[in-house]
Amino acid sequence: NIDVWFATNRKFVSGLPTNDLSESLLFGTSVVSIPKTHKFGSMGSSWFVRWLQRLFNGADDSLKILNCEILEKNEFVASIGGKINDQIRNSLLEMDGCILLYIHGYNTDFNEGLIRAAQIGFDLKVPGAVAAFCWASRGGIEFYGSDCDTIRLSEDHLAEFIAVLHESYPDKTINVLAHSMGNRALAGVLENLTRYPQLLSVKFGQIFLAAPDLDVRYFKRISTLYQSHSKRTTLYVCSKDAALYLATVLHDNHRVGYSPPITVVDGVDTIEASSVCMDVVGHGYYAEAQAVLYDMAVLIRKDISPKERVRLAPMSSEDGRLYWT
Repeated sequence: NIDVWFATNRKFVSGLPTNDLSESLLFGTSVVSIPKTHKFGSMGSSWFVRWLQRLFNGADDSLKILNCEILEKNEFVASIGGKINDQIRNSLLEMDGCILLYIHGYNTDFNEGLIRAAQIGFDLKVPGAVAAFCWASRGGIEFYGSDCDTIRLSEDHLAEFIAVLHESYPDKTINVLAHSMGNRALAGVLENLTRYPQLLSVKFGQIFLAAPDLDVRYFKRISTLYQSHSKRTTLYVCSKDAALYLATVLHDNHRVGYSPPITVVDGVDTIEASSVCMDVVGHGYYAEAQAVLYDMAVLIRKDISPKERVRLAPMSSEDGRLYWT
């Protein structure tokens, strides 16, 4: 099992999350079971394969939420600290403990966000705690426009969550993994830090920009903010990402996470991951491809440049800028 601590701006009714946006932030903790048959990079097989597994073995290989509990903020803070301190006392950490904050993308319901965070945290063997910002995505492909509005309205809530982690654990490194539309909230927080005095001193460890659904022009305008507020920022892009291709068509503007053309800016390491993308939609490679997960795991433990990471090879963009594949 793996614990996932979360903050959400979803409304809860009778103790259950809805797809409606709340004005306030709720904090909580969940326990997600990892089956013995878990495959690296997977949240579980297709429904048909799982049906066969249950038929013949009595169980399947899907990750499942065992329990989910809403906590008061002080209880939430104490719970994360207790988990990290227990790991340190039991010599389970190879470093002084960190927090990985996962921000999911569009078309993701509450449970999917927690399970994906659990899968990533388990596979990366995060030395510390896994946290998730579960914003109020409607959880359906038909709600893209609605999610575009909601993610903008979620910036203040994300800033509040980061502030709680930053102020409560000033000696712990906070790494951030933002996927797809989740990158919009992170970019908005960084762009408007003057609105959040409690975050002016924040310095993340690693920032991972996974398949960002961001306008390239906007990204280039704010790109220096990532370098200013992290040890290192890594951008993962893919030419097989059908979801971002459709987003490019819908917005009539290029998305950062889609290539070609490939987006390269100063202070951000761009990694082209098309060769390791195996799924049809091509949007989940950041959490499913062994090479990408391995790359993130190395960076969480050692802040080393792309030229020092054995699975990466240098490439040159059309305008002669260095990126990696």
